[in-house]
Amino acid sequence: MKELIIRDIIKELEESIQDFGTYDLYDKGASEVMDITCICMALKELHVNEIGDILKEVLAHEHGSPVVQAVINGLQTLPDEAFEKLLRFNNGLLEEFY
Repeated sequence: MKELIIRDIIKELEESIQDFGTYDLYDKGASEVMDITCICMALKELHVNEIGDILKEVLAHEHGSPVVQAVINGLQTLPDEAFEKLLRFNNGLLEEFY
């Protein structure tokens, strides 16, 4: 499941770069060129550690940081404890994107 979600996010990221370019990705944000709501809905079905693993893999992509930032913003509706745990994932890896 995790691998499929990672693959789908990276594929959508690469397609959005092809369609809109990196300028729009960074300037307007990933939420303007990708379906971040759909990604967040899929991630909310997973355990926080799995979400963290997925976002870590997305960050490994050359242009993954705007996507992670948009997803983190979209996941703010998680219960407070879960959201805080996500931000602290892997020694606070995701905190800078909030």
